[in-house]
Amino acid sequence: MGYAYAGKAHEDIRQELLGPMLDEAEEDMDVLGFLALALGLIFIGTGNDEIAGSILSILQIKEGTTLTSTHTRFLSLGLGLLYFGMFCSFALSLSLINLPLNSHLASAYSQ
Repeated sequence: MGYAYAGKAHEDIRQELLGPMLDEAEEDMDVLGFLALALGLIFIGTGNDEIAGSILSILQIKEGTTLTSTHTRFLSLGLGLLYFGMFCSFALSLSLINLPLNSHLASAYSQ
């Protein structure tokens, strides 16, 4: 779905994909990673605060062993795609990532 709607920023698609992401306690890291990647592709360069906040909250809530999954890279990639071409807006999100995740591998992926 991410490839089909890449760059379109449809709000109905956001609601459909963000629903499972907001219920992150029940989802596996691979599902969350691919959801973040799809949302990043669909909303590339928009800096959507709701999606970015969801991805950041997942990175902050998940335990260290879960964040060592290779699918954590997709969360970081989805966040990077959201802020593609918007470095000034991304600086705030990057500073939020550095504070709570210094000991996690996810911080290294995000940078």
